[in-house]
Amino acid sequence: MISIEKQVINDALDKICRVKDKHVFIEYPFFKYLANETTYDLITKFIYDSFKNILKTNAKFTIHLSLKSLTLNEVEKHYAYISKVCTTFKTDFPDKLEVCYIYNAPFIFSKIISILSIFIDKPTREKIRLVEK
Repeated sequence: MISIEKQVINDALDKICRVKDKHVFIEYPFFKYLANETTYDLITKFIYDSFKNILKTNAKFTIHLSLKSLTLNEVEKHYAYISKVCTTFKTDFPDKLEVCYIYNAPFIFSKIISILSIFIDKPTREKIRLVEK
């Protein structure tokens, strides 16, 4: 029997990262409620495994990232985590990103891009598409 706490975490992970075909939908509004020092590795593994599963049948994947409700304080809070994830995924999934669509980007998006630019090479940055409302 699965514990209630584990079921709640699994449900949250399913809301943070959903997969359909070769598309990965990542929802920051759900991430922010689960993400902390004790859950970062769990979240990363879940997303990592999602990418691995897609790549079993597809050469590349597409990311749809919703940044709704992201604030500058949250960017600063998760800075180390963002850095680590970008580095890990760049190393483990080279040339696997087809395109990354970013939705609901807040006014602080330029701050986020400047952080990510440190860890993302130019060809990958060119695959990032900001989707206006």
